[in-house]
Amino acid sequence: MTQGITDSDPYRVSWDANGNAIIVDAAANSILKKDATTGQLSILHSFPPIPNSFTPFPPVIDYVPTSIVKNPLGGYYICNLTGFPFIPGLASIVKMDDSGNVSAFVNGLSLLTDLDIDPKGNLYALQLGQFDTAFNPILFAPKITRITPDGEVSDFALGFTPVLCSGFVLDGNGGFYANDFGIGQLIHVSYPTETKSIKNTNQFNCYLSPNPVSSSTEINFTLRSQSAVEILILDQMGHTIKSIHLGNMASGKHNATLNLSDFHCGLYYVQLKTNSSFTTLKLEKL
Repeated sequence: MTQGITDSDPYRVSWDANGNAIIVDAAANSILKKDATTGQLSILHSFPPIPNSFTPFPPVIDYVPTSIVKNPLGGYYICNLTGFPFIPGLASIVKMDDSGNVSAFVNGLSLLTDLDIDPKGNLYALQLGQFDTAFNPILFAPKITRITPDGEVSDFALGFTPVLCSGFVLDGNGGFYANDFGIGQLIHVSYPTETKSIKNTNQFNCYLSPNPVSSSTEINFTLRSQSAVEILILDQMGHTIKSIHLGNMASGKHNATLNLSDFHCGLYYVQLKTNSSFTTLKLEKL
């Protein structure tokens, strides 16, 4: 490759004012520059491994830079995933100038895989997800965090897709597009304002009765305003195994019967979705 780099995974790219490609190399743990005129590659910055004081193995944790966006004030923002064993709170966002000098910006984040920025200069960072102690994905753990230019951190969107989310882009209208590479889907999440979060919260006064269930259960919910309603039943890996479109429904109390007589015994998730939000409930089939 170049300058001793033998393992390479170009993961994201940006361009400087001269048209040079600024490349995030997730395998080399480096930021590379490809000269627009000569095509020559050089290393702008290499991130050293992180000492592992959390688990017995491995001795160090790879930094794994994953995304880059231009900072409106100059230079770039760069985020990182941090490799195995995927310690929560170990990821960060740094600033880098055009010469490759890096300075800290925000710490204490987890498993970051993508960045985007809005016209006001607010930065948005995507959390891939989370893993349990057996390194299985935790359902609905992807998250998007909003960071102001001053470094103030807040949740923007939580639990919007079941398994793992590696990429997203703002839609310019307060929402975003995101993928779920665990189950192979692309989703669009919209919200009517820029100031409220899209959250997986039970704002529908939604519940299942009975639960656990042997053959069928009733989902009861309340809508604050008229909306299209869809019910999804997911397995433990987040795969949709049944979809029920209820159509446009008026505000007020509603219920629908879910027939699970053909389902195997085990744990499932029931997701109620409207035009602007959703909630997810656990369901046990006996």
